[in-house]
This record gives sequence, structure tokens and C-alpha cells, in this order.
Amino acid sequence: MKAFDVGLNVMAGYKLANGFLVNAGYGLGLLNTSKETGSKYSNKNRVLSFGIGYQF
Repeated sequence: MKAFDVGLNVMAGYKLANGFLVNAGYGLGLLNTSKETGSKYSNKNRVLSFGIGYQF
């Protein structure tokens, strides 16, 4: 697997009136991270994230 990748990230969140935070995000890798050349398959990173928090 290659050590370098380029990607696009999207994140959205909301802060509630009581200080709680919720968010979700998605990351899309744009480069093929496989070291094998000439293969019909490609490896690309994908990330789905969710978060909760509290702001004092």
C-alpha cells in the first residue's frame, strides 16, 4: 500500500441550544493506493465519521 493519498472531505454539524454538538463526515480518497501496477482492481480510501460533543 502506498503511503500517500489525496482526498476530498465533507463534514456537517449542528450545535444544540444546551451545548451538545453532533456531526457527520465523509472522506473520499482520490488516488489508487495499491502498489500493484496493471491490476484491474484499485484500492481507494473511504472514511465515514460521526461525532458527538459538548461545548462548555
